Amino acid sequence: VIHDVTELKKSEKLKNEFVSIVSHELRTPLTSIRGSIGLLLGGVSGPLPEKMQNLLTIANSNCERLVRLIDDILDIEKIAAGKMDFSFQRLDMTKVITNAINAVKTIADEAQVKIDFISSGKQEINGDYDRLIQVMENLFSNAIRYSPPGNSVTVEISKRGHTLLVSVKDQGEGIPEEFHSQIFEQFSQADNSSGRSKSGTGLGLNICKRIIEKLGGTIGFESRANQGACFYFDLPDSETASREKLLFNEYPIVDWIDQPADPEQLK
Repeated sequence: VIHDVTELKKSEKLKNEFVSIVSHELRTPLTSIRGSIGLLLGGVSGPLPEKMQNLLTIANSNCERLVRLIDDILDIEKIAAGKMDFSFQRLDMTKVITNAINAVKTIADEAQVKIDFISSGKQEINGDYDRLIQVMENLFSNAIRYSPPGNSVTVEISKRGHTLLVSVKDQGEGIPEEFHSQIFEQFSQADNSSGRSKSGTGLGLNICKRIIEKLGGTIGFESRANQGACFYFDLPDSETASREKLLFNEYPIVDWIDQPADPEQLK
């Protein structure tokens, strides 16, 4: 059976180019608008009437949301095209998580949600600092967004054999079972019965999955109705990652293709 997908590929290419152009063209004016509104809210032109203050706050919030959406779309495009750069270095995952918690503290405070961090001390991996911060901020933002006020989000890091396991658990309503298979798809957001605003982009978890897989790990979740959700990912520890890199560099898999196996080399 043969299917001609030429037109499909052309349409997909045009779509990707259109999304890229629109995203780049929108980002510059949006950044300017957001900056101007921020200056006004900061009092650069003097005290503002309460009604104007409220309107500018709403406008600023919507600008922030649009900028996040554009950034997420650009990240998706970069990953799909293999253009997202990763800078690997030895990192203390405990410090990465602590910095990510500090980055979302304002959001947590506004939502009246506390973040509890459980760690067994220094845990090293070989990874990309900026991308891991991006993953943690996405997971924290989701957990905070779906947590009722007064509750807490628990993040835990533990060693499991040659991997580090990081989990983020909230105390929200949980993820509907019928939505489980779609949770990591693009533009996917579970319906919530509480009526509370969930202003995400629907791209965060998809980006997290792609980044973790690029870093050599896996990501998943567990959730039951009215028992919250727990998202987790694992990554090779620094010793395992270094050993795998050494073995791959010394005996590249591509060099073994169509060649007789050398018993000494295989050892």
